[in-house]
Amino acid sequence: MRSSKVILVAMIAVLIAGVGLTRSFAASRSKFAVSHVPFGIGSLAVPTAVPQASSVSWYCVVPPTIGTIKTDGIVLENPTRYARRLLISSEVGKRLEHGIMLAHSSLHLLVGPGHGRVIVSSGGVVAFVETRTTSAAAPQISPCSSSPSNSWTLEGLSTTTGTRSSISIYNPFKVQAVVDLSYYSSQGVLAVPSVEGLIAKPGAVLTVNAERFAPNAKDIAATVSVRSGSVIAVASVASPNPQVVLGDAAPSTRLYLPYVPTGGLKALVVDLVNTSSISDTVTISMAGFTGSTGVAVMQSMHPVERVTVPANSPLAVDMTSIASTTSSGAVAIKVMARRPLFGLGSIETSSGTAPFFAITPSFFHSARWWVSCVANPAHRGPEVVFSRASRVSVIGGSLAGGHVQKSTSTNILSPSVGPIGLTSATPSLYQLHLSRAMTLGTLPLSEGCAALPAT
Repeated sequence: MRSSKVILVAMIAVLIAGVGLTRSFAASRSKFAVSHVPFGIGSLAVPTAVPQASSVSWYCVVPPTIGTIKTDGIVLENPTRYARRLLISSEVGKRLEHGIMLAHSSLHLLVGPGHGRVIVSSGGVVAFVETRTTSAAAPQISPCSSSPSNSWTLEGLSTTTGTRSSISIYNPFKVQAVVDLSYYSSQGVLAVPSVEGLIAKPGAVLTVNAERFAPNAKDIAATVSVRSGSVIAVASVASPNPQVVLGDAAPSTRLYLPYVPTGGLKALVVDLVNTSSISDTVTISMAGFTGSTGVAVMQSMHPVERVTVPANSPLAVDMTSIASTTSSGAVAIKVMARRPLFGLGSIETSSGTAPFFAITPSFFHSARWWVSCVANPAHRGPEVVFSRASRVSVIGGSLAGGHVQKSTSTNILSPSVGPIGLTSATPSLYQLHLSRAMTLGTLPLSEGCAALPAT
């Protein structure tokens, strides 16, 4: 009888242990999925929503040199108090390219050729992984992707005389991906047999010139659809003006351009793309800014345009005359739609250093943000656009060879643009804590800065 009890107790103990191990394994597996598998909904220059700062896997596409634009490489930033070991590979499944130690509170520019890279942090968070491009204008940086996808839309492309566009498709995985390209024009979505069933090899970048499927076309958007697998897609455009590298966009019912410079404005166009089979009526609102040096306050937004975007079509909305009526030097633009749209702002100015550039819209809120600046001017710190009133605390400073973090705090009394209170002439990283979630942006082409939600 005693032996039976002993066996029964032993069986119960084994069962409990098994349950505990199962739960432990499940918890570990869940933790692994969160920590080591790409998550969040991210993209390149325009987040598909947001690549999260806590992601440890990043996928970078270095577009080919086109025109006078040049990609310097990839910027790695570690804001933590601990060194992080990074494993970097350009050919997944073949060989590990190399591993590096990224010192605490530091920045590293990884110069590399024109292909994709996978960056995995085995030591924890790397706040930013970015591509950096330079041209006649200021350096521009864009967050890499933390989430490959099976569908991408890229707008603002053109193949008219004197303009070239290309699409780079990066497959970071061990199995090949099969992709189809199509494009949107005034005739709707057009499938092109010559760019269907293309093979994106494992760990490789497939580059397709837009002239191949849309010759002599203006204001077009292209889609990359993946039959099997997931990829990262980026577009590059070279025009008669200095060129910009475009990222992709994801659909939203609310697109927000927080700060559009109007000094010397020659043309301002909001490019909208409706990828649904139903036309959509959208309302475009605009506000100017009042104030000069210091803080410029955003005025109230008022509807200025109401347009219908046809089904499966792009629509270029010319905002030049409306934006030129403001004397404030900048405007904010908001697009409200019933169905999710893609969007991009294109600006042409009389400036000799930046006659043409694109502004990517924001459509997400967060109470914590990273602001990365690779080219701060010596005379001032970065200026940030706040979409709401809030209490803001800022921590950060130079990442050149480590730094002692500084901090400041202030009250943002209304939607406005102004300096965040910390100045550094060297590459810097700042973390902003807000009392309420809001949309936040940096001034385009002024400091070589980019903003990324921290949560």
